[in-house]
Amino acid sequence: MMSETISRASVCEILSDIYLTDGEKIVSIKEVDKAYNAVLALPSAQPEQKKGTWVYKEDLKQYYCSECGYPSLTYDDTYIYGMDLPNFCEDCGADMRGEQE
Repeated sequence: MMSETISRASVCEILSDIYLTDGEKIVSIKEVDKAYNAVLALPSAQPEQKKGTWVYKEDLKQYYCSECGYPSLTYDDTYIYGMDLPNFCEDCGADMRGEQE
């Protein structure tokens, strides 16, 4: 199983739901299974990194982020000065390096 970060508060909330209201700590296997499945269904606390590409708009001679539309380098910057497009969008943080393994 892959390691994921989940919220401690969310797990505690799930576990508190299986205890009886009088504080009794005896629960049925059915309730433990229900809590276990609820913990497995929790989303990761660390969102997946957005991935994008630099899209060149011919009419503006400018590169734009495919995720947020933020303008980056112009064609002249990359062609004349030999500059590389950034690996990450300066605005939304999308990873612009292409497919990751």
